[in-house]
Amino acid sequence: MKNSKFILLLLIVLILNTSLSFSESVIEKIDSEIELGNQYIDTDPEKSVEILLKTLKASESENYNIGKIESYINLGLSYLKLSDYENTMKNFQESYNLSLEINYMLGAGHSKNGYGLVWKSLGDYTKSLQSFQQSLEYFQNAEDRQGMAYALSNIGSIYETLGNNDLALNNYLESVKINEELGNLEETALNYNNIGFLHSKLNNFETAFDYYSKAIDFFEKIESKEGLSSTYTNLGNFFVKYKYYEEAYGFFLKSMEINLNLDDKDSLANSFSSIANIFEINKDYDKAIKYYENALNLYQEIKDVEGSINVTNNIGTIEHEKGNYEKALNFHLNAFEASKKLSYNEGLESSMYNLAMDYEALGKYPEALDYKSLYIEFQKYLFAEDQNENITNAQIVYETEKKDAEIEEQNEEIEERKAKMRQQTIAIVISIIIIILVAALGMIIAKERKKSEKLLLNILPKKVADDLKKFGKTEPENFENCSVYFSDIVSFTSTSEKLEPKYLISELNDIFTMFDGIIEKYGCERIKTIGDAYMAVSGIPIPEELHAENMIDSALDILDALKKRGQETEINWQIRIGINSGKIVGGVVGVKKYLYDVFGDTINTASRMESNSQPMRLNISDNTYKLVKDKIEKYKFIERDPLEVKGKGLLKMYFVERA
Repeated sequence: MKNSKFILLLLIVLILNTSLSFSESVIEKIDSEIELGNQYIDTDPEKSVEILLKTLKASESENYNIGKIESYINLGLSYLKLSDYENTMKNFQESYNLSLEINYMLGAGHSKNGYGLVWKSLGDYTKSLQSFQQSLEYFQNAEDRQGMAYALSNIGSIYETLGNNDLALNNYLESVKINEELGNLEETALNYNNIGFLHSKLNNFETAFDYYSKAIDFFEKIESKEGLSSTYTNLGNFFVKYKYYEEAYGFFLKSMEINLNLDDKDSLANSFSSIANIFEINKDYDKAIKYYENALNLYQEIKDVEGSINVTNNIGTIEHEKGNYEKALNFHLNAFEASKKLSYNEGLESSMYNLAMDYEALGKYPEALDYKSLYIEFQKYLFAEDQNENITNAQIVYETEKKDAEIEEQNEEIEERKAKMRQQTIAIVISIIIIILVAALGMIIAKERKKSEKLLLNILPKKVADDLKKFGKTEPENFENCSVYFSDIVSFTSTSEKLEPKYLISELNDIFTMFDGIIEKYGCERIKTIGDAYMAVSGIPIPEELHAENMIDSALDILDALKKRGQETEINWQIRIGINSGKIVGGVVGVKKYLYDVFGDTINTASRMESNSQPMRLNISDNTYKLVKDKIEKYKFIERDPLEVKGKGLLKMYFVERA
């Protein structure tokens, strides 16, 4: 009998031990699968979701709360990668509530960190910062220093985005300190990258380079090829910013070599594109196109349509710069059609702008104006679309986070009542102040209206400005008879490099103000200035029979005034002037910032006249000469040998002086 009881007891112990071992092995398997799902978050978030939904189900079956929390958190991160904000927040909410229920502070910290990432993605940096700070508090309560370092880094990134660089740097440095103490080389290297990028923004060249170099040292120690590739790319962009293109090229090449060994086609395509950009900047267009084509082939292979569109646009832009306007047009049309099919807004925006430039270069001005107008309207649409998307996403987040808010409201109710009483008192005071201010503002507005009207006349012809005030719009017009003036300053680039920026801007402002006075004296209109170039037109928007004569008189007066100025100032600036006459199209471009612009072959020829002129001389086309050739009592004409002008063939031209 005693032996029977002993055997029974032994069997019970064996069953319990077997059950315990089985349960432990199941939990270990769940943990292992959660880790696997975590590894796929960045590379294949859909597969990550598939794995983690299974671990969640298994954790529920085993009543394994930590497994459920970890599954929820990683599911939230996976859905965030897929921009599925509703499922993202649902999972973070589940992990947060369960963590509080079992007093698991580490889980609560990671959950609030998830909230912060969502709000950051949606552009609400205030709420993102609050969530990251709450995350930090939970990690501190859990005494989890790795979590604290992660939260501090995220807080730093928000302060950096908000422009508070001091607080951003403080949080980054605290994060670095913890990671160094923990011996976490990878996180330390990432911190160094962040600090290097911040100092780069602040133009602290040496400090930025020092931190980037530290990041490389750490990534080399842990043999992180991906980390090295990323840092080399950052360094390449860093040197591009400071126009050290050879150094940038070297780092992009290093990144490319690593990506070749890793067979990382996405990163390799980006490397090719970055290298192509260096060649494009240096106007080595053949090599630039070669690297862009390599990038394009890879983007097409990995079916990255957006990358393909961006590169196609870039190749088209290079063809435009080379003067191959038809080729450029084909590339930009392909990018435009692909962007429409994909509903890729960035590609649509770029290709619309490029197409406007292509059509203008080809002399197809109606099409150019159509695409320029379409580009402006699309920018308005994008702005409205962004606002609507933010509102929609914020509503989704609000609904899923509302339960957390209700819990917090119970603790804040008393303070809220006090705040309401203070607000009511403040509101009464503000109402009284507003009544006083409204009366004062009425007088100020009337005064400012006069200023704004004067400003409008400074940037638009009077007739156009009157149309905008009266009708809210102005239609493009054809002008059959007008004259176009172009001038630029001789050796401006080499001279300006030796001058302080403030002094240079002061000189340009003084010179162009002088030009404006002379142009206005003869009833002409300044259209625009681009750097040291100055463009004006006579005969628009109000037709003028003597447009050619008025434009020449303006040009000769400008030369006289500039000569006189050169005798009295430190720098004797010299200009070249060109004038051509004919028909053009004029109209307002823009919605928020009005710009009156002109289009037509007449303008291109006027530009050629200027580029083929000589310092302190006025060069006019045969078109203009025919209009004023009888004015021999005013002008002396010096016929020049016909010159071969790019895109125009042989053109007759004349120097003009006072008789």
